[in-house]
Amino acid sequence: MSDRPRQNYNNNYNSNNNGFEKAPVYEFTRLDNGYTDENGNIKEQFMLGDAERLAKYLAGDKTQDRFGKDEYKNGITSSQLRQFFGEVKALQAKMGKNGEDFAKVYPFVLMLKSKASYKANRENSKLPESFKIFIEKNVELIKNANKEGKGFEVFNNFALFYEVVIGFFKGATK
Repeated sequence: MSDRPRQNYNNNYNSNNNGFEKAPVYEFTRLDNGYTDENGNIKEQFMLGDAERLAKYLAGDKTQDRFGKDEYKNGITSSQLRQFFGEVKALQAKMGKNGEDFAKVYPFVLMLKSKASYKANRENSKLPESFKIFIEKNVELIKNANKEGKGFEVFNNFALFYEVVIGFFKGATK
């Protein structure tokens, strides 16, 4: 038996360790009133503060491995985030520049919700619940706006916000 103290390699989720940082919580209720103000302009808060906070939230909790390298737990990976964004951009391209084909593409927009749910609920899934909620919340916004004939505009605002989140995501995981 050695008199040396055992080295602790378990840094994950120990709030007493300096290498642990809990991701900020993003309140999805902030999206309840949509992305635009009363004049139809995108609210500045979404392009700056909200996008950055959501990116950090989606990245997950920051911790360090046994070598001191940063890693993220319970978050989405960059490739998962970009994969869904690729689907959003493909749908956007099919809608036409002025939304002339939005009605044809609309069922596939609604399907984003089921795709996120399927991937998040699969066995051994690494897609976090937070991302599923992000997609669900936005599909609901688009669905409600579509009843008023504004589905195309809200979809485009969602796509823009999503793109800004991706931009902040790389910085959130450094």
